[in-house]
Amino acid sequence: MKKVLDVAHGVVTSIGGFLEIGSIVAAAIAGAELGFGLLWAFVLGGICLLLLVEMAGRFSSVTQQTVAGAMRARFGNVFTLIPLAGVFAVTLLVLATEIAGVAVAAELATGVSFRLWAPTAAFGVWLVLWSSRFRVFNLLVSLLGLLGIVFLVVALWLAPPWRELAHGLLPSLPHAGIGRWGFLAAVALGASISPALFYFYSSGVLANRGTGPQKLPRIASLLGTAMRMVLAASTVTVAALVFAPRGIHITDFHTLADLLALPLGRTGYRLFVATLGIACFGAAAEVALVAGYLVSNVLGWDYGKRERPRESPRFSIVTTVAIILAAIVPMAGANPIDLTLIAMAATAVTLPLAVAPFLILMNDEKTLGPQKNRLPSNVLVTAIVALAMLLAVATIPLQIAKG
Repeated sequence: MKKVLDVAHGVVTSIGGFLEIGSIVAAAIAGAELGFGLLWAFVLGGICLLLLVEMAGRFSSVTQQTVAGAMRARFGNVFTLIPLAGVFAVTLLVLATEIAGVAVAAELATGVSFRLWAPTAAFGVWLVLWSSRFRVFNLLVSLLGLLGIVFLVVALWLAPPWRELAHGLLPSLPHAGIGRWGFLAAVALGASISPALFYFYSSGVLANRGTGPQKLPRIASLLGTAMRMVLAASTVTVAALVFAPRGIHITDFHTLADLLALPLGRTGYRLFVATLGIACFGAAAEVALVAGYLVSNVLGWDYGKRERPRESPRFSIVTTVAIILAAIVPMAGANPIDLTLIAMAATAVTLPLAVAPFLILMNDEKTLGPQKNRLPSNVLVTAIVALAMLLAVATIPLQIAKG
C-alpha cells in the first residue's frame, strides 16, 4: 500500500506541478484557430518529454550527478556556460509568464489589473520558497492543481468527433496560413518539452537521495508526465469544440476564461480562474527553483529544496533575484498571452542547446555502462527537437512581420 501511495503522490505532483500557463495557452489557441489540427504536436512533445525525463532520472540515479553538473564536469565551464545561459534566459522568461498567470487569475477574480497583482504574486512565490516548507506546499498545490482534470472531463462531456480527433494526431499541412500553423506547432512543442522540466527532475533526484528507493518516484513522474500530455490534448479538444465553431480567437485572458465559462457557465469561469492561479503559482515556484539549480550546478554550489535558506544562501539569492527580474515583465504591462507565446517559441529555439549536450552524456558507455541510451530514443528525441527548432526559426520572423 505504501508503494501505491508513493506512486500516487508522484503522479499528483507531476500533473499538478506542471499543467501551467504555457500548456494552457498554447493548447487553447491551437484548438481555437486550428481545431484538432495540432493535436499531434502536443502528443509528439509529450512523448519527447517522457523520454527526456526518463533519461534524466536514469542518468542521475546511475551517476549521482545532475545533468547540468555533469555537463560542467564533461565539457568544462566555458562550453557549459553557452547552452545553460540560453536555458537560464528562457527559464527567466517562463518564470515571468507563470507570475503573470497568477496575477491574471487574481485580475479575473477581483477586477484589479494584473500589473498591480504581479508584485504580490512574486512575493507569494518567494515567501513559499523562503519558508523552507516546499515539500508540503508542493503536495498541497499539486492536489489543488488536479482541478486541471476539468479539461479532460469537459472534453469528454462535449462528445468530441473521435474520427476527426484521431485525424488530428497525424501531422498534415493546412490549406492556408501555413506560417501561423508552423508557429503554433513550434509553440506547442516548446510548451511540451521545456528543458526546465527534465533539468528540474534531474536535480530533484539528487535532492531526494537518501529518502528511499528511486524507482517508484521515476515511475510516478513518468505517469504524471503522460497525464500532463493527456490534459494538454484535452484542452486542445475543448477549445476546438467551444471556440473554433464560434470563430473566437484568443487575444487576452478574459476571452480564454470562456474556454470553461461557455460550456459550464459561472461555475466554469470560477474553475478556470482557480485552475490557472493554482497551476501557475506552483509552476512559478518550481521554475524559480530551476533557476537556482542551474546556476548552482554550473558554479558547483551546494543546494537543495530540503535545506533551509540560511543553509544555502547563494542558492536562495539566485532564486530571489530570478523572481524579482521575472516580476518586472508583467509589472511593465506586457500582454500575458503574447508573453507566453514568445516564451514557448523561445524555448523551442533553444531546445538543441539544452538537449544536444545531454544526449552526448546519455551515450557515454564509460559513464553509464549498460544504462546508456539506445539508438531509437536518440533518433526520436533528436528528430522532435530539430523539428521544434526549425519550425520556430522559420516562422518567428513571419509572426514578427505580421505584428
